[in-house]
Amino acid sequence: MSTPKPRKMPAAIKRAWVKALRSGEYEQGCGALYEGGKYCCLGVLYRLVKKRNPRVDAALLPDPVLRQCALTEGQQHAFAHRNDGTAGFSRRSFTQIATYIEEHL
Repeated sequence: MSTPKPRKMPAAIKRAWVKALRSGEYEQGCGALYEGGKYCCLGVLYRLVKKRNPRVDAALLPDPVLRQCALTEGQQHAFAHRNDGTAGFSRRSFTQIATYIEEHL
């Protein structure tokens, strides 16, 4: 049995996410996808894909959004940790996260 090939994030979603993170339109927060008018980098992605803000108490993307964006659970957690500066990651700005997306997704 062969291992399934990892899916690549759709180019249109990737471009829109990078552009949104660099736009200055979203204020960066941490600990939740969206709270108090501030977004985690994943909350910005949710907003782009679903065309609405995520639930305030949500910390991670729902499975259908992960599948649509071709992100794994591991990638999602790594983005959350980069955004928040947790689990041994240094906190990264939206601009730094956008550069990471361009180079690694």
